[in-house]
Amino acid sequence: MMNDSNSAATASPVPGEPEQGSVPTCTESDAPAGHTEGGESTVVTVLFVGGIFSAPQVIASIHAAAQANPLGPEVQIVVSHRSNERRGIDEADAFILEPDEISRDPVAFIDWCLEVAAGLGVDVIVPRRNVAWFADARQRFEELGVQVIVPGDSALLSSIENKAALYQALPSHLVAIPQFRTALTMTEFDEAYAELSKLGTVCIKPTVGIAARGFRVLNPALGVGRPDADVYVSLEDARQELSSLKRFPELMVMPYLPGPERSVDCLAHHGRLVVGIVRRKLDVGEQLLEDHPELLELANKLTEHLQLHGLFNIQFMQGSSGQQFLLEINTRMSGGIYLSARSGVCLPYWAVLLALGLSSPTEVPAPVLGVRASKR
Repeated sequence: MMNDSNSAATASPVPGEPEQGSVPTCTESDAPAGHTEGGESTVVTVLFVGGIFSAPQVIASIHAAAQANPLGPEVQIVVSHRSNERRGIDEADAFILEPDEISRDPVAFIDWCLEVAAGLGVDVIVPRRNVAWFADARQRFEELGVQVIVPGDSALLSSIENKAALYQALPSHLVAIPQFRTALTMTEFDEAYAELSKLGTVCIKPTVGIAARGFRVLNPALGVGRPDADVYVSLEDARQELSSLKRFPELMVMPYLPGPERSVDCLAHHGRLVVGIVRRKLDVGEQLLEDHPELLELANKLTEHLQLHGLFNIQFMQGSSGQQFLLEINTRMSGGIYLSARSGVCLPYWAVLLALGLSSPTEVPAPVLGVRASKR
């Protein structure tokens, strides 16, 4: 399908990559062969578009899960990303450089991904960013025999990715939501701060964003001795930072919850939670895979209510009274999902098998909990 020299199947090496020990790139001779069988083992090719958070550990956990399941397929992993991102190159079975000039154009980028998928015989695509683009193009991929792992359609994804919209859309009886105000201007921010600071320390974060980007706790004293002390700032510093931006971001202003914070890595199948693994942060670099029925029940309710599917992550924060509050739902697998694999269940691996019909939800094993998982 892709025979000319400019095709995705003959992607050029990363500019400046050294000759010795260089990253493998996809060519017609060495690209993984999807939809093929060798002996009794099927080879499944998975394309992670936009890289993978914690790539070395995630890829290793997928390969380990495949090796531990002799009746399952061999999994070959292809990673694509832009030239300014390095996640997953060395650890993947193959690497493709995304054309930067089309990476922000949904039509051109999806067309490029379809060409890559056809040229490499990709079986499953797992996007890290612009997930809604892939949700809209799901039928086009399926016509090629490619399954796309996304949690829902683009309308649902957009409503989830905006935290304020998600909070407003969820029924009050489903899950506890923190008090919050949205601010589009400095005046609105000042008004929200004046109101909510009466309850104690205030924090802010963008309504749309990933990880802790833009998150600030407006109390520098709470950050003393913490590795993330730069997140804890004064009101004056926060106002100065916001004033320096070219455009004032849509912010959520809310009371600071003391925690602990818990993250639930989820694998769902058409609105049913198959496996949820609760991670609680302990010391720096260490987490507990926790037996927490309350959070699993909340995750199950959210999955059913929103009809979520595939891989996603739900974050909760505990209030001072012990009540669990929803922080956000991430429409992609988390960067710490490899820690959940220490439970004996690698969620990305089983997501691939479920997507291809090579396994059923009842065949996914139960996780072993009470495990302390270290990032080191």
